[in-house]
Amino acid sequence: MKSSLLLSFFALMICLAHGRQTVNDFTKLIPTIHSFADALRTSDVQAPAAFLMSMDDFRELNRQSRRPMEETQLTAAYEKEIKRIHFRYKEIKEDLGQVKETVSWDTLTYIQSGQQLIDVSIVFNSFRKIIDQEDRHRRILLQFLILHNELKLARTMRTISQFHYDLNVLETVNQERAEAFYKKYKQYYYSSGINNAVPFIKKGKWGLLSLKGELLLPAVYDSLYPFVSDYAKVKSKGRYNLIGKDYKAVFAQPRKSIRLVNDVYEVMNDKGNYQVYPVEEEVLTTVETIATYDEVATRETSSYSEASRREAQYRIVNSFRNEQQKNVHYIIHKTSKDTLATFFGFDFIDPHHDYLAGRRNDSSFVLKPDGKILLRSPDVGTYESDYEHLFNKRTRLFGLYCPATDVYIAPKYRYIKNIDHGQFFVVITASGKLGYLDAHGKELF
Repeated sequence: MKSSLLLSFFALMICLAHGRQTVNDFTKLIPTIHSFADALRTSDVQAPAAFLMSMDDFRELNRQSRRPMEETQLTAAYEKEIKRIHFRYKEIKEDLGQVKETVSWDTLTYIQSGQQLIDVSIVFNSFRKIIDQEDRHRRILLQFLILHNELKLARTMRTISQFHYDLNVLETVNQERAEAFYKKYKQYYYSSGINNAVPFIKKGKWGLLSLKGELLLPAVYDSLYPFVSDYAKVKSKGRYNLIGKDYKAVFAQPRKSIRLVNDVYEVMNDKGNYQVYPVEEEVLTTVETIATYDEVATRETSSYSEASRREAQYRIVNSFRNEQQKNVHYIIHKTSKDTLATFFGFDFIDPHHDYLAGRRNDSSFVLKPDGKILLRSPDVGTYESDYEHLFNKRTRLFGLYCPATDVYIAPKYRYIKNIDHGQFFVVITASGKLGYLDAHGKELF
């Protein structure tokens, strides 16, 4: 009895001396992450076998694919994938240098293309010879497939800054929610506005609300079509009508067919004869910019003008270090090379039409080219389609800021989408309810 206890004790001591036992179990995430982090602290440059897909795993994924490969092709693809993972793992270890300790880690689980994935971010305290004067924190980002409750190394393996990790979480969460939104609600909202009104559905029928939430058109139609000039086509029980800008039906009796051809509405009556109703559309003339660093030329088109012209005027000189070891970014006028604005301490700053968007000291900024700050937010921000998209890392909820109208929508929605350049917004609330906001961010539920 005593001898067996001694043997067990010595076996335990040997295991402790060689580090923790490798664990790979999604239901035991904490020891699993620590097992992978421990592997990165060893001298082995091969990815740990426990976290590699087996050939059977690869076959299972192949069976789920829309275009499955034959066995010979599959074997070659598997060998190539394992080789790629080992190569990226070795690069990660070189980027980290000598790992001293694990500082922190966090995860994000999601579904993409029907596969369950988990992003794992780990911060290490490490030291790289020549490059580092002292130990420093380095973050890595890894993507795993979850197969049979095990984590298997997948596509992403890279060192990453805190800011870019935050952006990765923002983009991943937003993409997953967007896919869920379209899948669940694609039959319940319009991707464009209808004469500054909000389409809504009730008992399977469409109607219109004003941006103040007032009823403009009762929900009695099977289909609504966008307004062209002052009219919109509607469909009910297989017959058609036109709705005027007063939201009243043009014809007392619905017609068999209404079609828009060459700027005229062709309306068929019950006898099969067509009547023609011309449509006077507004003619929009705008300017699109064709620009180089040396010249700015313009031509007439039907695209957005002033914003693209202003964006073409600026470029960013690569950042460098000044004597105080702070990042310096210059915004340069492309034609005259004159400095329009200089900003100190920004992690990055980019021009977007008439505005600049950047990041500094864990805050997101939107500025004018003269340096005037329009928005400073502690939330993660990314500028796209004339809006600063905001993401609260703690709550994982979204908001928006529009510098053109100075409209700020706090991050309190699971999903938010602007319609018709901010005429109104479609949102999913934190509780999962579908709703609308007006152009100023007021809820129209």
